[in-house]
Amino acid sequence: MPKQPKLPDPARFGIQSFAELLSTRPAVLGEVAGSFDPFREGLIASLIPVTPYECVVAENLIAIEWELVQRRRMYNAEMREDLRFRIKRAVEAHYKVIHDAALDADWRAFIDAGGYKNDWQEPHLPNKDVADAFKRTLDDRCMTNDPVALTELEADLAAMGIFTVTLMSAAYASTSGTLAKHDAKIPELERRRREVRRDYDALQSARPLEHLRADHDIPDAEVISP
Repeated sequence: MPKQPKLPDPARFGIQSFAELLSTRPAVLGEVAGSFDPFREGLIASLIPVTPYECVVAENLIAIEWELVQRRRMYNAEMREDLRFRIKRAVEAHYKVIHDAALDADWRAFIDAGGYKNDWQEPHLPNKDVADAFKRTLDDRCMTNDPVALTELEADLAAMGIFTVTLMSAAYASTSGTLAKHDAKIPELERRRREVRRDYDALQSARPLEHLRADHDIPDAEVISP
């Protein structure tokens, strides 16, 4: 039986791990600080690259997975912001109808009482104070992660005839802006992930026999780690 080739030893190159050949990734504002390293370590432990090229391909796969996670985070952030804007606009419209109706009623009462058009002054209506108080808290209420607070907000909005599922549907159906760009990018990244994963699986299948991956162990294999 022909002798199987051995995997390269990183010590021959004066390093402890082939991962040292790869550049480090700087932190990016907007990501959850410190979240990339444990994410990468978890995937490396799952992929178990044992050659320099496997390490490079594994890092490419991890980069795609990470971008997918960030794209979904950005998509969700944009969705929340879009919904907040739509809710505020719907609330503004709701209170404007009430305010305009109250002004019309006051105007009609003034004219019916014999008042002159040029003498009428717009009154300060109590419903304006209620509207202003509700709108002041709306930003925080829309962006909270508290499920109880969100349920209460949905109930308050439903009482106005504003249904968040309808606004969410409109946001999902939006075909312009940042939200649509993230939505279009995610399927592209998923396609690239499948392609890189196929390449990686092919590399693992071509390993020397004693280093082929088993479900429970990889004897004599160097696990690439940071």
